[in-house]
Amino acid sequence: MSSFDADKYKDYKRVIFNELPTQHARLLIQLHYDQLRQGEFFRSIIEAYVEGDEDIFNFIQKYKLNKKVSKRNVRITKKEKEISEEAKKQFALDLDDIEDIFDILEQESEGS
Repeated sequence: MSSFDADKYKDYKRVIFNELPTQHARLLIQLHYDQLRQGEFFRSIIEAYVEGDEDIFNFIQKYKLNKKVSKRNVRITKKEKEISEEAKKQFALDLDDIEDIFDILEQESEGS
C-alpha cells in the first residue's frame, strides 16, 4: 500500500458537490465499466472544459438549451467560439505561442 503524500496536494483545491445516492451509484458503476477512477474522470472533464474541447463545448451548449438558458446567449457563445477558432487558425497560434508572446512583451517592458 502506498503512503499518502500530503505535501503533493497542499496547493490543490477541492471541488465538492452533492449528488443523489442513486446517481452516485450509477456513476461508480459506469466508472468501473470504463475502468476510470473518480478523480481521473472529473479532472479530465474539467481540463477538456477549460481548454475549450469541441465535444464538451457542444455538450454544454445543448445542456444550456435544455435548461432554458436564453437561445440568444447560446448563439452568442457559439459565435464567439467560432470567431476564436478562426483567429487561432488565421494566426496559427496555440496557448503556448500566446504565452511566449506575453513573456517577450513582459521582458521588453521590464527592460525599458
